[in-house]
Amino acid sequence: MTDVTRDLVRDIIDPTLPAKLHVPLRPALAVHRLAAIGMTPPSLRDQLDLDWSPRQQRRLDRVLDGARAAFAFTPRSARTFPGWLNGRYLLWLARRHVRQFDGRLVEVAA
Repeated sequence: MTDVTRDLVRDIIDPTLPAKLHVPLRPALAVHRLAAIGMTPPSLRDQLDLDWSPRQQRRLDRVLDGARAAFAFTPRSARTFPGWLNGRYLLWLARRHVRQFDGRLVEVAA
């Protein structure tokens, strides 16, 4: 494993958040860390020296069971409603980024 790979894994598993957001988001980050490590293939976990125990696997299984149950009882409209809105926002950001990039290309060419 390269240092870049290890840095990337560290940033995914233990992200640095601005404005000390890690404090109020600690419970969500713990679930994120559990899922990020638990869903990594065991061979890759071994290569990255990520600890994983049967207890953590049971905890991840409970979290995934809870997510499945919540998904089953959440109305489809609530699960999918903001999708089109997020998609439009992302397209708007992409178009804006392309315009800014194209503007820089024109400046460099001139």
